[in-house]
Amino acid sequence: MTHSNNEQNVKEIAAAFVRAWNVHDMDALADLFAKDADFVNVLGMRMRGREEIRQIHMRVHRTVFKDSTLNENSTSVKFLNPDVAVAHMSWTLTGHLTPEMKPGPQRDGILSFVAKSDGNNWMIHAAQNTDTIPMGTIIPQD
Repeated sequence: MTHSNNEQNVKEIAAAFVRAWNVHDMDALADLFAKDADFVNVLGMRMRGREEIRQIHMRVHRTVFKDSTLNENSTSVKFLNPDVAVAHMSWTLTGHLTPEMKPGPQRDGILSFVAKSDGNNWMIHAAQNTDTIPMGTIIPQD
């Protein structure tokens, strides 16, 4: 498999994550992760293993994310080895609720993940999701 095919396969993981999120299919979302994967969400909550990733995402997609829409803005891929890649997907989220169950403002962030190929399939082994804020919000601009 060529490098460009591998890059496309890793980018497809990001696209599949967005598709699963938007139809609220947390089985499909969890299936993107290796059985022993780690996922850290935007709140710093660490989920260990595909089943915990599935269960926690199912819970929040029944409540605060039940009507949310995730959009992929861009995804970059860097290969550490031919079968290991780091990806960064910038995203925008709308339609979610606050913890008080009120409509939340648009959120922007980055999903970073490490994907590994077993020769046939690419899977996420570790991921961290982070909300982003405009540069001048806490770091003064010159």
